[in-house]
Amino acid sequence: MAQKIEYVLTRNFLLNLANTIMLRKNHLDELDAACGDGDLGVGMYIGFENVKKAIEQKKSRDIGDLLDTAGRRRLRSTFWDIIHRIG
Repeated sequence: MAQKIEYVLTRNFLLNLANTIMLRKNHLDELDAACGDGDLGVGMYIGFENVKKAIEQKKSRDIGDLLDTAGRRRLRSTFWDIIHRIG
């Protein structure tokens, strides 16, 4: 039997995910510093900050549109977003 995905539950999950990632920015940077360049937290913060803003501005209650918006916003958070933020 197919299950229905609830819009409000999915929206709240995405907002909570964004908040958690943003709160853990420094920890993600520390983890990344052990094996990389130490900027994972910054990139994730900016990406999920963009996701959160986009979701909060959504008027539609279409779950496909919600997921599409979240995915596209995360993918659009690029190197240049980071440069403009910290540079």
